[in-house]
Amino acid sequence: MVSNPSPAWAAFRGRFMAWVVIGCCCLGLSGCAATVPAPLQASEALSDTGATRLGRTAAATLHSLGPGSSPDLSAVHLLPQGLEALEARRALIERAERSLDIQYYIWRPDTSGAGLATALWHAAERGVRVRLLLDDWGARPAEDELGLLAAHPNIEVRLFNPLGLRWSLPLALLLDFDRGNRRMHNKLLVADNQVLIAGGRNVGDEYFDRRSELQFGDLDILAMGPVVRQASDGFDRFWNHPEVRLVRPETHRDQAHAADPVAELWAATRATGWADAFDQQRLAFFAVRATALQDEPVKVQPAPGGHSGDAGHLGRQIAAVMGGVQSELLLVSPYFVPGDGGVAQLRALRDAGVRVRVVTNSLAATDVPAVHAGYGKYRRPLLEAGIELFEIRADVAPSRQAGFIRTIGSSRLSLHAKLIVVDRRTAFIGSMNIDPRSLRLNTENGVVLDSRPLAESLSSGIDRQLSESAYRVELWEDGLRWTSLAPGGVEVHHHTEPQAGWWLRLQTRLMRCLPIEGLL
Repeated sequence: MVSNPSPAWAAFRGRFMAWVVIGCCCLGLSGCAATVPAPLQASEALSDTGATRLGRTAAATLHSLGPGSSPDLSAVHLLPQGLEALEARRALIERAERSLDIQYYIWRPDTSGAGLATALWHAAERGVRVRLLLDDWGARPAEDELGLLAAHPNIEVRLFNPLGLRWSLPLALLLDFDRGNRRMHNKLLVADNQVLIAGGRNVGDEYFDRRSELQFGDLDILAMGPVVRQASDGFDRFWNHPEVRLVRPETHRDQAHAADPVAELWAATRATGWADAFDQQRLAFFAVRATALQDEPVKVQPAPGGHSGDAGHLGRQIAAVMGGVQSELLLVSPYFVPGDGGVAQLRALRDAGVRVRVVTNSLAATDVPAVHAGYGKYRRPLLEAGIELFEIRADVAPSRQAGFIRTIGSSRLSLHAKLIVVDRRTAFIGSMNIDPRSLRLNTENGVVLDSRPLAESLSSGIDRQLSESAYRVELWEDGLRWTSLAPGGVEVHHHTEPQAGWWLRLQTRLMRCLPIEGLL
């Protein structure tokens, strides 16, 4: 649904890279070769974990779906609330007895990141095998901090698609742009190969309602059943791929630092009551035919011509599993850059009578204005084709209800959930945005959920919230109009990007002129 990087951008990038290399040479930066990966030992997900605490919980939960339930059904629980999503991760780590397999793009060294790292350390102390796979760009802790975790004999930390100069990530990106620009965007936690958490959240305070100035409206799922083994197989392919580097143990600092408690954090998450509800089997689960999907790790290896084509393309896998759209398509993507090809596909659906709705961030809500600039030039063609456009307002906060947005909050909200719903019968929840980066550059993962009750719940929840939490974008005279509802149901109309100052609007317009769409 996106276009390839333009020839103009490729030429510009080549000239720019040449000057960067020349400048670095002049500065005497001769030690720029990529680090040599340490020898890696292959390992696989454990399979004999049915007798663990989580194995017994999974068996009981699957049985509760109904005595006549098909053995290919999985149990799926939605995690729209940030604190509950964090508590779910803590609870699974705390209850794991044999293994923890964890894969993330971003792991911030803030309270949430430190708290989960501490929980991993305690799990390793109980004898749990921990495999932590982070993207080398997104792994925010310094390598010696990661080395403290890796120093535990039961913890192994690997970095995917390693950069040559980790002490200067921007310089490493410039010196090897084609490789450095391709990242592992996956998000996954698997405990005892019995329970998984997947979805849109990275590890950081803003994803879990822990930052007062910015919160991400996001969505994860917790699942048990056959889908867990599928996700574990995908994790193993990344873990054992040649494009990983081992984080060497850090032995020169006090290891007790890694085990410092984060008492205030866990007091806040335990207060949600989620873990108690999990233990007492009081959580709401859907019976779902679920399929775990992921790009293949080879996607990060540039092919001749500067892109990897459709190698391991997750979008095609999703389309194959979900089937054709008959009546309604709902796309929720914080970063939405469809390209000319995507607009044509959506127009063809409208011509066939399919209702198409797109939910994305407004300019005031987005955390990446450059992506909004790429999206902005497609608004008019989309609206002319009959697509319904909704942009999330910045003055709402993550939901405490069934959805992941609600009115009115003190924090600025930025939509981060990635969701596709087809005909209110099948849904995809995962890490994939609808933009060129997810399509061509980054690896992504997620789960297709074939369940009419679950898909209907998602669609209906979003229906209820859009009128209060989003602007409806419409064609108006020679421009666009943004319509929102004030208290009392009074419509308020805006004829410029609402809540966005003139300087931000100007920057975004200027960015639309840059040949960078293939990188967004």
